Amino acid sequence: MLQSACTMPALIKRLEEGGFEAAALTDFANMCGSIAFTNGLKKANIKPILGCYTYLNNSRTQNPSNMSSFNGLILLAKNNVGYQNLCKINAQSHLESFHIKPRIDRSFLRQYSEGIIAIAPFHDSDIASDLSKNIDPTNALNFYVDIFGKENFYLEIQKHKREGDDEKYPLVLQLAKDNEIGLVASQTVYYPEAKMAIPHDIVCCVGEKTVHDPQKLRFPEKNYYLHLPEEMEGLFSDVPEALENTRKIANQCDVAFDTSEHYPVYPMSDDRTQQQFLLEICVGGLKERYGLDHKNPKDQREKEIVERTDFELGVIHKSGYDSYFLVVWDFINWSKTNDIPVGPGRGSGAGSIVAYLTGITNIDPIKYNLLFERFLNPERISPPDFDIDFCERRRPEVIDYVRKKYGSEKVAQIGTYGTMKAKAVIKDVTRALGYEHTRADQITKLIPEDLKITLHKALFDPKIKSEELIALNDSEEWVKQIIDNAMPLEGLNRNMGIHACGVIIGDQELTNLIPLISGANGEVVTQFSAGPCEDLGLLKMDFLGLRTLTLIKDTLGLIKENHDIEIDIEAIPIDDRRTYKLFQEGKTTAVFQYESAGMQKYMKELQPTVFPDLIAMNALYRPGPIAYIPSFIERKHGREEITYDCEGMDEYLQETYGITVYQEQVMLLSQKLGNFTKGEADTLRKAMGKKKMDLLAQLKPKFLDQGEGNGHDRKKLEETWEKWEAFASYAFNKSHSTCYAWVAYQTAYLKAHYPAEFMAAVMTSELGNADKVTFFLEECRNLGLKVLPPNINKSKVTFSVENGAIRFALGAIKGVGTSASETIVRIRKEGEYESFMNLCERVGHTNVSRKVLEGIIASGGMDEFGNKRSALTQFIDRALEHSSSKANDLAMGQMSLFAEVEEVNTISPDDSMPEWDLRYKLDMEKTLLGFYATGHPVGEHKQLIKKFSSNSITGLKKQSEDRAVARLGVMISNLNLRKTKKGKTFASFNAEDLSDGIECICWDYDQNSEALKDNSTILIEAEFSREPRTQLIVRNAIPIHESVSAHTEQTLIILDESKLDQEKESQFKELCSKNIGIVNDYEQRLLTQTALRMVHKSQKDLIPKFEKYLRDTFLQNSNRLQLEKLLTQAEFATFNQNTLLQEDQKRKLLQFFKEIRSTHRLYIRVLTADEKDIWLEPSKNKNFLPTWNFINQMNEIFGTGSIKIKASPYQGELRKQYRPARA
Repeated sequence: MLQSACTMPALIKRLEEGGFEAAALTDFANMCGSIAFTNGLKKANIKPILGCYTYLNNSRTQNPSNMSSFNGLILLAKNNVGYQNLCKINAQSHLESFHIKPRIDRSFLRQYSEGIIAIAPFHDSDIASDLSKNIDPTNALNFYVDIFGKENFYLEIQKHKREGDDEKYPLVLQLAKDNEIGLVASQTVYYPEAKMAIPHDIVCCVGEKTVHDPQKLRFPEKNYYLHLPEEMEGLFSDVPEALENTRKIANQCDVAFDTSEHYPVYPMSDDRTQQQFLLEICVGGLKERYGLDHKNPKDQREKEIVERTDFELGVIHKSGYDSYFLVVWDFINWSKTNDIPVGPGRGSGAGSIVAYLTGITNIDPIKYNLLFERFLNPERISPPDFDIDFCERRRPEVIDYVRKKYGSEKVAQIGTYGTMKAKAVIKDVTRALGYEHTRADQITKLIPEDLKITLHKALFDPKIKSEELIALNDSEEWVKQIIDNAMPLEGLNRNMGIHACGVIIGDQELTNLIPLISGANGEVVTQFSAGPCEDLGLLKMDFLGLRTLTLIKDTLGLIKENHDIEIDIEAIPIDDRRTYKLFQEGKTTAVFQYESAGMQKYMKELQPTVFPDLIAMNALYRPGPIAYIPSFIERKHGREEITYDCEGMDEYLQETYGITVYQEQVMLLSQKLGNFTKGEADTLRKAMGKKKMDLLAQLKPKFLDQGEGNGHDRKKLEETWEKWEAFASYAFNKSHSTCYAWVAYQTAYLKAHYPAEFMAAVMTSELGNADKVTFFLEECRNLGLKVLPPNINKSKVTFSVENGAIRFALGAIKGVGTSASETIVRIRKEGEYESFMNLCERVGHTNVSRKVLEGIIASGGMDEFGNKRSALTQFIDRALEHSSSKANDLAMGQMSLFAEVEEVNTISPDDSMPEWDLRYKLDMEKTLLGFYATGHPVGEHKQLIKKFSSNSITGLKKQSEDRAVARLGVMISNLNLRKTKKGKTFASFNAEDLSDGIECICWDYDQNSEALKDNSTILIEAEFSREPRTQLIVRNAIPIHESVSAHTEQTLIILDESKLDQEKESQFKELCSKNIGIVNDYEQRLLTQTALRMVHKSQKDLIPKFEKYLRDTFLQNSNRLQLEKLLTQAEFATFNQNTLLQEDQKRKLLQFFKEIRSTHRLYIRVLTADEKDIWLEPSKNKNFLPTWNFINQMNEIFGTGSIKIKASPYQGELRKQYRPARA
């Protein structure tokens, strides 16, 4: 990949237009494109020839890492044996002999040469190399002739005009003549047409260099395109036999892929057949699951169960899938026996009672009305497909078991290919052409958001094209250059990966059927993707790793550890009230499939009471059917009438309140209303889901006629059919929805009953994702769970639970990781760490690095040693150096007799040094842990927050009233500034007080920008909202210290005359003279800002004049009452006539003055020497506003408690009248 600019459609189109009769594909060292190439050419009536450009070890070079240690050889498959051998050769080169290039030994080539034609390349073969070096190539040539025979060996000639070609060309001709070896004329193809030379140059630069880089791989000849037949005839007119030989080879080659089924065969150890063994397992399952005897059913229900079982077994045997079921049963049974969690089922397989009886699935298809035909249609047999969820952590063990059970040569993971899509190819081309990435952004942001978008559609499709992109492409030459070069590369394979869960299991060595390659970590991987593998009859199994299963297992382990209770998670009650209450309250964070904000909202509206409610919501909450959720909810609560188009439909639609939610409902109703067979019902389901109109046209009359014959109104049947057609493409698989709703219920049950254990397991599952851990720590706080800080002697690698509290995991400390944590915990088993020095001596020689120790110290994990964090951090290097020295001395037997004394006296942290600043300590905890472990930054403002907050975040969350307003003291973090569509700046951030945290949004950032600073503590006036998400809508914000000036109603200064010396009295008088009798700066600024916001935009030139007027007014009128009167006097009225303020704005300003704050009162209480109280009120005639500095200075003079303030009550009226308009 990234060597050629040929997409398969473009290549085939060129071959078809050129009139080619045959074509060979010989990619470098891989056969990935063989299936697509074969299928494409056959559609174009061109004969495909499959081959590969293979690398051989050079017999003369011993060093495999040397670039000259390998040579090229073109191999073509003559027949199916040749194709198999080609697959084996190619797989060997990747899996066993990869050195710089995938290669093979010459002995291996000899062993698998049957059915293969070999061509020595004009460049890079050992023969070509010998000729270039004037070495006799006879030995090399004879080696190939000996293996393949002269009839199957050719020498290639080319005319690319590369350096040295003119000299080499006649030598090859002469060599062929002298040894009677056939010649083959060819040209290497890197791109379909000559005009694609530049795009090819770009491809060679993707991910590494630019086209301007002198060191990039270059093809200056510009002739590596697909030459048409007439061009080839002109080029090689001197050797027409070389062209004739291409036809000869084409006639010799004929490969037909074996597409018969190659499913693995379950090995039997006795004379029983697979059919008999599967029946035996099912008979046992009937006894275990239903308590019935297969041969003697007691009642009608048991008879129906046995009939269903026999029916399914018959279909399975007739289809030839007995072994398939046993293979799946075997590795699932092995997994459960080895305590590896397995999911209850996934996809349509849960509709099979045989799957349920064998333990492949764990959902009763009878109880939930699930259909076998949805899984395996008895009338239109197609391969079944079991997708199985395993514990994510132990999934590799299952794959390894399968590999050992059936042979590693028969098992491989599935390869996938990433292609250059519209936006990605623009970015790649922009980078390769040497432009800044911002240029790519300019283009990609104009490409329409559509999953199937292409550059051609974006420019030319009238339904979706982007006019802005078209205009940019027409006006800017650099844009045209990028797009013109990107379009032919769109769809090109860019990289190869491994399918997340797909595994191929065959009945024979896979290299008999497909080529293999090695993954990045040594995995055996198919070169074909999943579709072609299945087309060749191979069984694709999905071994999915589901993290939720790991989470459940971890939770159960913690419950056992902390409560000594063993819970069978498959046997929990399906009607548990506490679990449904959790769903009803929307507290489903971390609950599988129900954790999104939208799902939480619908859960609160739905108030689910039975399991089918959860099944339905799991099916409905997805694009398309989500539109039916409101009606589903209304019908459940009786607020919307439940209606049925035809009589009898309630049997299958009652559980979903008359709404068709599942594909199975369509299938069952088509059988009941229109007498469809089970197979026809599944065919209808497929036809509707995939909108196969021709098939629907055949089925509709049959449904209408047979339905009418059953007594149903034809018009009603028509309406039903139309609804099905509209909804069927969205209708969901009930089998899958039921399985996943059960997993969701299990997680909700654990969260409802064992929240600490559940949340500890949840955070453990996200151990490597700091953002996720932080998110779930917030949920712990919402649940009232205490999270203990890390502790070097108590914390485990993962999160654990101690007496109902969660202990933070060592492995979750940022920068520490699981590997170092495992080392610390493993060594700790020998005894707790007694001191920091003891810790370093025991772990200093391991993978526990300085950075790890630094992180644990800063997070508070070593506080129990009693040392300052600053001292321990400074001591790390010395401690590690000493521990290393001591270890060396011990190893050499040179330990001093007084070593212990020396350690005590000289090797210890210096705790006399100052400790870190409290805020720094807390910030480090938040950075490393995601929460404040030993305190909270708002703690230093605790008294102010308590004084001026009208509520708390927890209080707001608990109250039932929505849109409640409050004044809160909070610390903000994660401040993010964005623009509305109108260009106005708004802010989103997280806010925390001492009780809880919450998301916030402030639409008027400009007004509040002085207060809204990351990690600052502020006082906000905000509205609490639950919809569309729980958040605060912030209206006003001020720095926390300004709250004293903004919201103090009364101030009391207490003076004790017995302690009032002359110095303190002088300080007091000076302080009062500075603060009493003047208006605080804060009030001036707030009033001015409020007034200025009312100014007409067209009168902005008057703003400076108005601002000066207000300030002058303040200086002359310190009393607010006088200021209010002034506004009604002639002077202001005259000023107002300048149209600066309109009447309604003037009225609002007057109201603002009245409501912003009542006049502050200052009282001084003097405790006289003769124990009398004297009360003074200096604010009667003079205005006074306390400040934070004033309070601190008073406390410094007279001691803490000498001044008290009373906050003005918060009514929330300001919000109602001055709420900023949302931009």
